[in-house]
Amino acid sequence: MRHPASRTCLTALLYAVGISAIAAAQSVASAPTSGYGDDLQIAVVPFNRFELIGAGPVAGSCCQQGLPGERWPLGSNGGVLVADIDPGAVPNGADLEQISFYVRDDDSGANLNFSGRLCRTWVDAIDGADIDGDCPFLVSTFGAPGQTVVGGDPDLQVRYQYDVDGDGVEEVVSYILWAAFPDVTSGDVRLHAARLLYRRQVSPAPAVATFSDVPTSHPFFQFVEALSASGITAGCGTGIYCPEAPLTRGQMAAFLAKALGLHWPGPAAP
Repeated sequence: MRHPASRTCLTALLYAVGISAIAAAQSVASAPTSGYGDDLQIAVVPFNRFELIGAGPVAGSCCQQGLPGERWPLGSNGGVLVADIDPGAVPNGADLEQISFYVRDDDSGANLNFSGRLCRTWVDAIDGADIDGDCPFLVSTFGAPGQTVVGGDPDLQVRYQYDVDGDGVEEVVSYILWAAFPDVTSGDVRLHAARLLYRRQVSPAPAVATFSDVPTSHPFFQFVEALSASGITAGCGTGIYCPEAPLTRGQMAAFLAKALGLHWPGPAAP
């Protein structure tokens, strides 16, 4: 005899889709075929997304172009190229597990190494005051490795609005990839791309329960609260969720379609 799934079981299922360990070598991981079903996600930031600080997309204002797919700053004093990370590249709340910079470094001079950083800047969300920032992640080349990949685990959750500095005030946070080039003019150090590996996360549970029948001590409290906050469900009545109630196929369709953002091409225009 088949037993109907409970609402609690489906809640857990939505957040367990694709939970699998993917051990990827730093330079050989392949991109997932879908945003769903693969817990480890990849975002690539190509060389042409990196610009001089404050420079616009004006031809000749930024960089030297070498072979297809590489660039380095103009000028005789080295320089820094930056690229923004936004929710279109890495979703809010994602756990950033690896940052890799793909570079060519043919300069063996002392202290003439490429360095890559992840930096954050923030301002108070209410009034835009108290500008501050930091760079919690740094990697660099050593010697003249030629074509290489340098990277590591920043151990960082990407959140675009929260109290990043612990001062009791929420800030709007911006994330920036920072590529620093040594004091050379020959183009011996060049940038190809950066790659970000991240995993989607379920939001932390709130301190107060939304539904009286799913208290903070309930084993599925965090997941039920995530569904509620996302607008996927409003429960089964006034202030209750009915975690053990049977789930119909129609209710299941609504839960899954809302959670996954399912859609398909509409009919052809007449």
